[in-house]
Amino acid sequence: LCEVFLTNADGELEYQGLYTMIEKPKVSKERLDLTPYNPKYTETSFVVQMNKRIDDARIDHLKPDDVDVYSANLEYPDVEKITDSSLQYIQKEILQFEKTLYDAEYSDNWEKVNQRTDLDSFVDYYIINEFFQNYDAGIRSTYLYKNLGGKFSIGPVWDFDIAFGNVNYNDNDKPEGLWIAGASWYQRLLADPYFLEKVKARFMFYYEKKDELLKFIDDTATYLKPYVDKNEERWHTMNQLLWANCEVFETYEEYVASLKNWLTVRLDWMKTNYGL
Repeated sequence: LCEVFLTNADGELEYQGLYTMIEKPKVSKERLDLTPYNPKYTETSFVVQMNKRIDDARIDHLKPDDVDVYSANLEYPDVEKITDSSLQYIQKEILQFEKTLYDAEYSDNWEKVNQRTDLDSFVDYYIINEFFQNYDAGIRSTYLYKNLGGKFSIGPVWDFDIAFGNVNYNDNDKPEGLWIAGASWYQRLLADPYFLEKVKARFMFYYEKKDELLKFIDDTATYLKPYVDKNEERWHTMNQLLWANCEVFETYEEYVASLKNWLTVRLDWMKTNYGL
């Protein structure tokens, strides 16, 4: 969290408000620590970002829901530096990963999925995004990576601007219901009783920290209050309906209380839904 100032034409600093500074997921020793790419070899570590898009060429005669396709954008290695053989290797690995996952539901051979997949990463990704009803997760802004000689992992988590009930469409504002469970990979993974049990166990780990979460929100809200007041003087966003808000409040305190209530109801609903 940071305050932003811009220098005007007169060389004076002008206050621009309170912002969240974010670094995109990237490969480095301090971030995703993967084996460096070596163009001499075909096999390589890689990171792709999965995104859902619409095939405009077919949209005239099919419903949008019927023409959803996924693109895998190569984030690492640099597409301008990678060899054709390495790119083909990455494409083959992703196709094999999906084939193994989709076949398992029908062959009941989930052990192959476990051999190729870091299930703990998929559990954590699922829990945090399902809990926060993150509209974009699982269908957009979803990172998938594989270290050389390692398993497929999902993450880091990313893109939470329309989450926490802060969205006015698709019923994602409601604290009830499942969202990530409907994403393609997770439809298959959650059909595996072993994976579902791991999800339940991990959920309870976080559920038991509910009081800590609410205290963190209170502490952060108190710390931010003077900066929020300055931001309000600059932009006057309180009691204004901004995209994609579903509720409007007059005060900062009401927004904080609404967030805490949404998260509390959400946690309790998920606990009941999992039969815990």
